Amino acid sequence: MQNLEAEDITEKKSEQALLEGARCLIEYIKIHGLNNQSFEIINYLANETIERISQKQDGWQFTNEAIYKAIVGNKAADYSSWFSRYWKKVDEISRIGLEDFARENGYKHFAWIEKKSGGGSGNQSLYFLAEKPVQANVKQSLTNLKSDINYIEITNVSPSWWAKWLFNQGNSATGWRKMIYVLYPIAELIVVFILGSFLWIIAMLNKNPLNAQHVALFLFIIILLLYVRNTLIKWSKIVEDRIVMASDNLLSWGEHDVCLDLVTSPDKKTKILRLVKYASKCPICETEIILDKGEPDFPRRIVGRCKESPREHVYSFDRVTLSGNKLRYPSEHL
Repeated sequence: MQNLEAEDITEKKSEQALLEGARCLIEYIKIHGLNNQSFEIINYLANETIERISQKQDGWQFTNEAIYKAIVGNKAADYSSWFSRYWKKVDEISRIGLEDFARENGYKHFAWIEKKSGGGSGNQSLYFLAEKPVQANVKQSLTNLKSDINYIEITNVSPSWWAKWLFNQGNSATGWRKMIYVLYPIAELIVVFILGSFLWIIAMLNKNPLNAQHVALFLFIIILLLYVRNTLIKWSKIVEDRIVMASDNLLSWGEHDVCLDLVTSPDKKTKILRLVKYASKCPICETEIILDKGEPDFPRRIVGRCKESPREHVYSFDRVTLSGNKLRYPSEHL
């Protein structure tokens, strides 16, 4: 009898933890979710899980067919191939960022999506939410500093096709990968110098008067030099500032608001290049804050800008404590 009571108590605690985790996930999606079917899948799983637990219904696991019909409708389709496209995007949510979000908002649990394989031909895989406890913050000593907002890592970044070769699955570059990125501007400068010198010599050896061909060569050299200058400036900023907004050529189509971060490894022996995306919640209008360049008002700084009021609701960004304070107050402009 006591064993049955203990099992019943344990089951109720598990249900309450899953309810809390699902609610946390819904709140996370409202702020940091994107307008696509990947996040519609997550939102459906969270809302349906809450409803079934609240109404004491069994069956908290869902097939891709059930998810497809709930989101798209009863149209004929290959449910498996449809779901697999969006499952990859669902899996890009940063679990670390979701746990940080739960911690910042006072949740003890967050929900994480898991998959149970069908186990044979004709048996569909099942997808469900599993509750996960929020662990203590190992950076608590740093985050005790007074701040207006705290940033979290929201998604795993999708690099461009060539950056996928440079960065590993964790979107980090160390060792020879990092050296390629570091030495690239220097190699580029050498190549442009040799090419420019060669074109200059050809132009000087030509006995004909100055013509359109000479002008075109000189303009080409100037364009190359300006391109190299721009590359060197970006390279120097990541070395000096340790974090910059990532160039578009490092990111896949449609990816944005991503930082290139130069961090010290845990053993303090090397530096690691990371592609990372941070965000927060605006305490004024409760919408998402994303990172952006500080120019023109805050040059050489990365700041957090509210999506609803990007020029007025502006916050600092500390890459070590992942916290920020207001840089501009509405009252200053009244």
